Amino acid sequence: MKLLKGSNSGSIKLRVKPFFLETGPTKVEKEEEEEEEEEEEEEEEEEEEEEEEEEEEEEEEEEEEEEEEEEEEEEEEEEEEEEEEEEEEEEEEEEEEEEEEEEEEEEEEEEEEEEEEEEEEEDDREEEEDDEEDDEEDDEEDDEEDEEEDEEEEEEEEEEEDEEEEDEDEEEEDEDEDEEDEDEEEEDEEDEEEEDEEDEEDEKRKRNIVEVFS
Repeated sequence: MKLLKGSNSGSIKLRVKPFFLETGPTKVEKEEEEEEEEEEEEEEEEEEEEEEEEEEEEEEEEEEEEEEEEEEEEEEEEEEEEEEEEEEEEEEEEEEEEEEEEEEEEEEEEEEEEEEEEEEEEDDREEEEDDEEDDEEDDEEDDEEDEEEDEEEEEEEEEEEDEEEEDEDEEEEDEDEDEEDEDEEEEDEEDEEEEDEEDEEDEKRKRNIVEVFS
């Protein structure tokens, strides 16, 4: 009886040698048995080696799979990193675009403000010019009105003077007339006196004559 180790399951086989009561094994049989045992041992060793090789292959395959998985994970991580970098770059580009847009908007606002200021300044200038022109026109009108008033006053003064002169002339004429009247009156009086005197003389003469004849 001999103990043998199994190749696949690792169990122990019990090999029972044939036992003959009548006669024992011969030398040839023993040699054959030994050869068989050796062959079996070789087979078992080969099987064990094959199993070990298979295990090694499986381990290698597992390692390869792990390496592949690791590579895939690394690739995925790299891809994720690249995606993140791309996203960051896109975000940066968007931020830059937004900043540029904001700068453009600010520039446009500044330009609009400048234009508005210029327009306001122009409006103010035009208003000032208009005001100046209006003031000049008003001044001219005032001057003209003043001149007209002065002329009117002068005319009125002249008229008054003329009237005064006329009045004076009339007064003079009246005076002259009065003088003439007075002169006439005086003449009339003188004439009357002369006539009276003449009448008196005539009467005297007449009396004298009457007296003479009486």
